[in-house]
Amino acid sequence: MAAGAHHEQSGLCERDRTNLKKFSRWFVLFALAFVLAAIFLGPTDGGLEQTPPWRFALAILPLVPGYFAARAYLKFLREADELIRNVHYEAASKSFILVVLVGIVYYLASQVFGEWEDAGLVLWAIASVAYQINYRRAWRRFDV
Repeated sequence: MAAGAHHEQSGLCERDRTNLKKFSRWFVLFALAFVLAAIFLGPTDGGLEQTPPWRFALAILPLVPGYFAARAYLKFLREADELIRNVHYEAASKSFILVVLVGIVYYLASQVFGEWEDAGLVLWAIASVAYQINYRRAWRRFDV
C-alpha cells in the first residue's frame, strides 16, 4: 500500500467513500447554519423577554444538521476498517483534549479579562485545525 493512500478518498472502499460523502454534506450544512447563526445573532436589547422567536430558532438551527453529521460520522467509523478508525480516533481524541484545555484556559482568562463573544467561533476553528493536524500526523504514523 502506498504511503497515505487511505487518507485520500480514492484510497477508501466504496462504502467508506459513501459514508464520508454523507457526513461531508451534513457537516457543510452544519457549518453554514453555525456561521449564519453566529453572524446574525448577538445580544438583544431588552433581554430574554423581548427576544423575537426567530432568534431562538436561528440559535438552535445548527443542532439539526449537526446531529445528522454526528450520526453519519459515527456510522462511518463503525463501518470503517481498523486502521482508518484508529487514525480518526487518535485525531479526534487529541483534538478533544486540546479543546478542553483551551476551554479551561479561556474560562479562567475570562474571569480576569471579561467574556469574549467570539470565543465559541475561535474554539471551533481551533478544534477544526487541530483535528486536521492530528489526522495527518496519525496517518504518517499508522500508514506504513
